Amino acid sequence: MAGTMKQLAATLIVGQVLVGMGLTVGLHSITLIQVPQDEDRFMDEDQLNWTIALTALAAWIGACLALPVAPALGARRLLMLTQPIHALGSLSASLGKHFGWVVLGRGLMCISIGMSEGTARAYVSEIVPPNRRTLYTALLNGIVFASQAFSVGIARYVHWRTMFAIAGFVPPVVCLSAVYFIPNSPKWLLSHGHPEEEALRAVHFFHGKDADAEAEVHSIQASLKQTHVDGVSLPMRQLILRRETLWPLLLITVELFMYVWSGGMAIAAILPLVLNSVNLPLDEYQRAVMPAALSAILCLPTSFVIERFGRLPLLRVSGAISALGCTAIVSFSYLPEALQLTQGWLALLGAVLLQLTFSCIVLPIAYTYVNELLPNRTRTLCANVTMGTMYIDLFIFFKVFPMLVSSIGLGGVFIIHLLVSVSQIVFATFCLPETKDLSLEQIQKLFQTTKSTSGTASNAGDAKRARLVSRISH
Repeated sequence: MAGTMKQLAATLIVGQVLVGMGLTVGLHSITLIQVPQDEDRFMDEDQLNWTIALTALAAWIGACLALPVAPALGARRLLMLTQPIHALGSLSASLGKHFGWVVLGRGLMCISIGMSEGTARAYVSEIVPPNRRTLYTALLNGIVFASQAFSVGIARYVHWRTMFAIAGFVPPVVCLSAVYFIPNSPKWLLSHGHPEEEALRAVHFFHGKDADAEAEVHSIQASLKQTHVDGVSLPMRQLILRRETLWPLLLITVELFMYVWSGGMAIAAILPLVLNSVNLPLDEYQRAVMPAALSAILCLPTSFVIERFGRLPLLRVSGAISALGCTAIVSFSYLPEALQLTQGWLALLGAVLLQLTFSCIVLPIAYTYVNELLPNRTRTLCANVTMGTMYIDLFIFFKVFPMLVSSIGLGGVFIIHLLVSVSQIVFATFCLPETKDLSLEQIQKLFQTTKSTSGTASNAGDAKRARLVSRISH
């Protein structure tokens, strides 16, 4: 019980990065609603769009900056570096009454998030048991949605510049006040040359005094030996290019692309643009808060369903339901204008289906894969690589969405999302591995050949599993 409480506490501490992200995502909808109503408005529509689209680009810059420093610093010291940057950015966005100051502030805040998110998620995946990884990933996602819902929920009483100050200062203060009291993960400690005794203490901290710390440490050390040849550690560049790292890296990159373009992201992040012309008995704030609130309530219960039935069946189901949601929005978009005035429920139904599959299935599984499939030695670095590619996808998505709606209509855009949702079913069926109940070290063996890097033969069970994954992959 003590170990579980410490795992939860550590998750909530590093999860302050996700609190900041949720508040920042909420500011997308808040600025879309409030900026056009400002009497002293100083941003036109194009500038407002840039303040949203550039958040993803800034997060990509942050992920790139994290590549050389995150593996060396570890989660604790990285948060000590990035959280003050986050607070500084909020000052610029909240106090500077100029487009340039807002862009600079949002940029700094999202650079901080981009530098921290991948490492924070990897840290949590390394300190929790295998059968709780999806639960804790859902908890982190729930933090994002709850923070987003909170920010939009109080926005009718708080000006958007004040919200920037709240988003910028509250999470860093909480994080920096508590991060000193948690250790780095045993996997990070051992992969960066720290003494075995330090890793043993970390195991006991997160799993209790009765945990078999020596067995866990030896398992981690065995997985790290796969990155050596004749006792010499391979450089990071060579490790990334090896199949056991490169193949899962490519799988995760494709899965995150589908996560961005399957339609749920539009509902989660820029709902006012999607339902702007839909006649619903809800005001703008209620429309914007509803998807995030539903996701915050349902994403944790759904994690137990994912752990019960596995990742792949749920991804196939989500692809089918997401395609159905896209079909509903497409159908609404091509109705005659007179009928659209009375059939807004159709678009709302599609939005709900998309949001729930996105937040409760696709999002937790995609982020679980980010930290499950990557080897122990390269996890922190490659997690930031995959998050960086996702941020680029997000930037393109946010920037081109209004242009696509103008050129091919909302129905045309959701036809694209429909095709991606169908592709998710195919990808989950033929490409992705099932990782339910496997330890990170066991998952690492899935992508190794029957011969380990050091030249020793794998056991028969591991060889059979490797051959099975190889056939699926090809």
